[in-house]
Amino acid sequence: MYICERCGKEFEEDYRSPISITKNNRIPRFCSRTCANTRTLSEETKLKISNSVKTSEKAHLANERTKGVRRTYEWKNLHRLPRFKRICPVCGKEFETTETRNKIYCSAECWNKTSGGLKEGSGRSKSGYYKGEYYGSTYELCWAIYNIDHNISFRRSKIQIPYTYKGENHIYYPDFELEDGTIIEIKGYSTELVKVKTEAAKSLGYKIKVLYKDNLDYVFQYIIDTYGVHQFEKLYDSSKKVFTYTCDICGKEFKRTKEIEEGKPKLCSRECSGKYVKRKSTKKVDMNKASNAYKEAKSNGSFLGSWGDWEKKYLKYFLI
Repeated sequence: MYICERCGKEFEEDYRSPISITKNNRIPRFCSRTCANTRTLSEETKLKISNSVKTSEKAHLANERTKGVRRTYEWKNLHRLPRFKRICPVCGKEFETTETRNKIYCSAECWNKTSGGLKEGSGRSKSGYYKGEYYGSTYELCWAIYNIDHNISFRRSKIQIPYTYKGENHIYYPDFELEDGTIIEIKGYSTELVKVKTEAAKSLGYKIKVLYKDNLDYVFQYIIDTYGVHQFEKLYDSSKKVFTYTCDICGKEFKRTKEIEEGKPKLCSRECSGKYVKRKSTKKVDMNKASNAYKEAKSNGSFLGSWGDWEKKYLKYFLI
């Protein structure tokens, strides 16, 4: 009969495996694996561990790196990604961003002011391309073809008109503009929302003309007589607008159906994209700044390694 050192329970059978019993060849101390694995440190043991940690040089260095220095501004400044300043295109406010985030607007409110507008394929109508321009419906297409054939100048509208509908603020993006500034809005039928948008445009001094299906009968008849089609979607030629660029890496001319934003690299292939990334990553380093930062970190104790360790970890933040 044995007594468990952990729970005080009496037991006869040894929970250990035969191999363990043969190897250790000693009296069992615990009644089960649970009692054997339970650790309750005595006050004496806790005191020994505490003294060991306090006198350990390794523990002291770790404490200095984390608790003492980590909260200082210098430590945080060394470990933050490099930032650059940018001007918000909406409000003109200056803000900071990192290269990985690449923020364009200073806040969600400014982004909401510019988001929206014409989104290809977002509507329920039959959309497509005609002579490089996108049209969101066959009504728009027929109206555009009529004006092109009759040499009437028009353009996609870039006007933004704020309005309120059911207690919420929105922005209205008209369909087209004529040369004299008249807004042309093409709709299949009249709705309350269309009337609200129209009134908002008129209140700001714009001249607006809404063309419904009945107003476009002469356009539809012209298309049928001239092109001999009743299914107007067949007039789409699927020809997207094409932009020509010169590759920044190899100098080769290439074409894209989407316009590349100003300031972004113009790359013709994945190979050139990889070369661009590699070239970007091998920029020159401002060694004076890196050296001064290393000396400052050493002096205030925020970095305790050698220059080689510093070089591997932080040199990338001092690229020119």
